[in-house]
Amino acid sequence: MNSSTSNHKDATPHYLPTASCCTAIMLAAALLGLAPTCALSDRTEAVTLVEEAQQLIQQEKREGARAKLQAALQADPTYAETYATLGHLHELDGEVEQAVDSYGHALELAPNHSFAQIRMHHLFYEAHFPRWVKLDYLKFSPISVVVDTCQTKLPGALQPGAVVRHDFAYTTSLIFPEEMGRTDPAVKVRIPSTGNGSPIYATVNRVCYGLVKRPNSQRLDLRFVVQYPSHTISQSDNDYSKLAQTITHLLLRFSGYATAYLNRPPIGDEEGLVHVYLASHRSRVDPRGRS
Repeated sequence: MNSSTSNHKDATPHYLPTASCCTAIMLAAALLGLAPTCALSDRTEAVTLVEEAQQLIQQEKREGARAKLQAALQADPTYAETYATLGHLHELDGEVEQAVDSYGHALELAPNHSFAQIRMHHLFYEAHFPRWVKLDYLKFSPISVVVDTCQTKLPGALQPGAVVRHDFAYTTSLIFPEEMGRTDPAVKVRIPSTGNGSPIYATVNRVCYGLVKRPNSQRLDLRFVVQYPSHTISQSDNDYSKLAQTITHLLLRFSGYATAYLNRPPIGDEEGLVHVYLASHRSRVDPRGRS
């Protein structure tokens, strides 16, 4: 991956996917007898509807565009351009997770779809990190992840169905915290602590994400955010990336055990996220504000 990429906030695509040449290709195929007429008719209708939707998006008539795209999906649910354009529409509305889902569907149908690839890269690296993503679509994301599982058996249960599987994933790519812009310095965050002592701060510029898969679903929900310093700002010249990944992995497994045996998953913030910060003891600040 490109380590120079950061979490830039501009999530507006600068161009639209195009469907203009598809109608001519499909009509030519029909004349040559290369495809069933009914399928070509459905595809031609979908192409036309997507082109109309793209024009409406450019005119900022998003509701009309959404209706056109829904009609295109009904006409031909296998047309990748519909999902790519729908992803663009979700981005314009600030719906990051839905955009990722639509681009993932487009890439499932057309793995080399350049517009969907570019926007998927943007959403994972340069925008608000998705709070959920389908497991099958992780392969289209630009980040590297480890997918793992653990199993729990309810106490006293002997039947095979009592064994519960917990699937999860965590990132291993170099990812910057959402608070950092493309040229921003490292982020300084105050660590929650008890007592009346001096506040403790952590300076971080890297993050590892942990996601938990919902039962009987392909959806992975973001659950853990482990932020840490790079070796250049860690004050100890240590590389904490492996430690952050290990901590994230252990937290994911603990989440599965706590849910199964205690019926109490870890409590997070208002988004349901658990934040962990790796900080040096020298990050403590005295009452006069000196490090």
